[in-house]
Amino acid sequence: MIKCIKYFLALLLVLCGSCSSSGSSSEGGYTGENQNASGVWSNVPLGKEAGKIFVAGIITPEYNARFIGDAIQYVGTVDVRARTVLNGELSACVWTTTGGVHYQTNHATLDMFGYLVQKFLLMGSFRYDANPDENVPFEFIYNTTYEVPPSIDDIKDSWVFVDEWKSGNTLVLTITPSTEVPTIGNITGSDTLGNSFLGTISIHYSPPSDTPKNIYDLSLQFYNTSNGDTVSLGGLATYLESYNEDGSAEGKTLCIGATSADYSYSLNGFGTQ
Repeated sequence: MIKCIKYFLALLLVLCGSCSSSGSSSEGGYTGENQNASGVWSNVPLGKEAGKIFVAGIITPEYNARFIGDAIQYVGTVDVRARTVLNGELSACVWTTTGGVHYQTNHATLDMFGYLVQKFLLMGSFRYDANPDENVPFEFIYNTTYEVPPSIDDIKDSWVFVDEWKSGNTLVLTITPSTEVPTIGNITGSDTLGNSFLGTISIHYSPPSDTPKNIYDLSLQFYNTSNGDTVSLGGLATYLESYNEDGSAEGKTLCIGATSADYSYSLNGFGTQ
């Protein structure tokens, strides 16, 4: 009952926001400024996929999107139409441990449908192309860490990711600020399985004239000990800051989502210091 009331109130906000817009309808069409979905989004868990829930979403000003979970990552583009209607075309990358190739994924295409409620709430469902009758519902709350000015110093040092790819595998990534370019950090890392990672993390600028937000670009080379391959990974990162009940800072969680160009490999998760 409470969930139904929450959805009803959220839909009322969408409808009221549309009615009060300075834009107007003309011959059945809508004229008016679309709301902006770019940001860092935290999950209110409703749907589950592969036994895991999504925890964070990153949407850049160009509307490139990554929705990151413990064992799954959705990658693609989203846009906002008719002011509040959210649409997206995504690829789902789900780790598979059956073949023994580290960080390998199964992937499938899907669509994203929903609403953007006043830069506060994303709500709707993911729908797989192969099974359009099955919906995976979602709610994401806007996280104000998106507005924090980005800094490599804020994400430097070592981050520990537990149960990466499979239970018992720990990944440690270390970020060292570049001595030449202050907007770039160098990444080195390895996991319990012997895989190694090397690359960079840099402040995301889009377009360059805009004030950057708390989003970072990832570029990694991953040496896979399970088959001897070296794989290029690209993606996005951010951090979420948590607080105690008294308002004091509790700590940061680094959220990363990176994939190979063909989505056959995925690195995603949540690191702590």
